[in-house]
Amino acid sequence: MSRVLARAARDVRLFALTARPPVLMLMALTAALGTAAAGRANDLVPFAHALVVVLGCVVAAVAVNDLSDVAADRANALDTRPLVAGTARTRQMVAVAVAGAAVALGAAALAGPACLATVAAGLVLACGHSLPPARFAARGVVGPLLLPAGFVAVPFLSGVFAAGADTVTGRQLVLLGGLYLGFVGRLVLKDFRDVRGDAMVGKRTFLVRRGRVAACRLSAVMWLSGSVALLGVDGLDVATAAAFLACAAVAVRFVGELARSGDHRADDRLVAAVATGGRGQLDVLLVHLAAVQTGVPVGGRWALVAVVAAAFVALAAVTARTGPPAGRAIGVSARRPAPRARRAPHPRPSGARS
Repeated sequence: MSRVLARAARDVRLFALTARPPVLMLMALTAALGTAAAGRANDLVPFAHALVVVLGCVVAAVAVNDLSDVAADRANALDTRPLVAGTARTRQMVAVAVAGAAVALGAAALAGPACLATVAAGLVLACGHSLPPARFAARGVVGPLLLPAGFVAVPFLSGVFAAGADTVTGRQLVLLGGLYLGFVGRLVLKDFRDVRGDAMVGKRTFLVRRGRVAACRLSAVMWLSGSVALLGVDGLDVATAAAFLACAAVAVRFVGELARSGDHRADDRLVAAVATGGRGQLDVLLVHLAAVQTGVPVGGRWALVAVVAAAFVALAAVTARTGPPAGRAIGVSARRPAPRARRAPHPRPSGARS
């Protein structure tokens, strides 16, 4: 009996470990925006429902990705990964992926057929991103363009459907489109952390193929294009638009610094700073919608979004100098240099690769 309990405890711990907090937090914020866009920003019940869906999706997607990227993770010395650290076996990660998918699909089914179809499509996309024969992650710009459809659309739409909506409105689709573009800008930069190992194992990401400057240009364009999300925000005012754009501006500023950087430690800090600006945008919109639906006076709303934006702009500036508070942000982790004996060419800071 004690052996069974110990095994169950290990499985639960592995499940929790696979739900990486930065990824989960980002998708939870997106789900909260979905419930807010459906008019229930201050109702915890639909958000909690959407959060269960998001948790299952994150666990399933991360487990599949860890299974497919174990060679690159070893090359990048990412020993926080269970398969790299030896704290989990392949069959255990497969079981975790299946369990995560079951949780996501079960919770989605309770929110209705539209939510179930959305989550099922997202899980298929997650598998296609990581696994052959599709393996979008190794197909240059295709990966960063497709993966956000799962990491943004699934939590956002799950939030909308968990709030009781049967269909998606045009304004919600515009908001979703803007969030998608911003996430593409963030995802392109994720590969800076893993570029050496990706090149070693032949994973042809956009960064490996085209180089630093091209990746940063694409990221900046997507960050700016993501401002279209403002057109889908109910009750939009000047203060909210300014706060949102301030977070976008700080993100683009650090993308520019990243394009000129040649130090991988500085790269990690700058990518983390860009991600902080992105989280600031989501928080600004969420606070605005919650304040509008609560009936907070205009002056109070302006003060709230200004404080949120200022806090994230300041945090991004600190992160660019010292790194994320916990040594990790979405798409960034504390890393060790790849073994020298296995050194591979690093994409040039300003060059392009065919």
